[in-house]
Amino acid sequence: MGDAGDCLEQKLRELVCLNAPVITGLKPCGIISVSEREYFALSRLFSGGAISLLPLYSGRRVTFLFYREERLSEQLSDPELRAQLLELAPSYGEFGPALSALLRHFRERYLRYKRGEQGFPHELGLFLGYPAEDVRGYLLHAGAGAKLCGYWKVYGDVRAALRTFQAYDVSVQSFFLMAGHGVPLEQLLSLCPRRESSVA
Repeated sequence: MGDAGDCLEQKLRELVCLNAPVITGLKPCGIISVSEREYFALSRLFSGGAISLLPLYSGRRVTFLFYREERLSEQLSDPELRAQLLELAPSYGEFGPALSALLRHFRERYLRYKRGEQGFPHELGLFLGYPAEDVRGYLLHAGAGAKLCGYWKVYGDVRAALRTFQAYDVSVQSFFLMAGHGVPLEQLLSLCPRRESSVA
């Protein structure tokens, strides 16, 4: 029993460190796939904090969005990004700017994709913080011919992307370093601003 608990703790620690850019507010959103046990453990860990979890699909594993509400709202309010969102899926035009409505619609589209009822919802890249021009470039070139490959495939501003990639790397490395020195998960999370959140 102790070994199983230690294994879960280690997995949670790894997930938290790898998603440090979301936790620290550098990145608006992430997408994660974990076991049901890991999902509920993460739900408890982030309950009442700045991070929200939105389950998208549950099969053998639970796939969910992991986001900071204020950062994701800011991301999706960008006019260029909003235009790209409507270009990718005009059905988003039926909804206002409320984040909850946009997320519900994305979850519906993701479920239809998993059921084989539609293609992959590429607007996911916009939720994850990818620049609109890079999402557009990825679709235009079918994922080929990128200027740079990192956290995403870059077709536009390479310098800006490199700065973002570096910031993400520093964030992840810092969390792993602190975790490696025995800093508890709760203390890692306390380093970040706290705000009321929801777990759907």
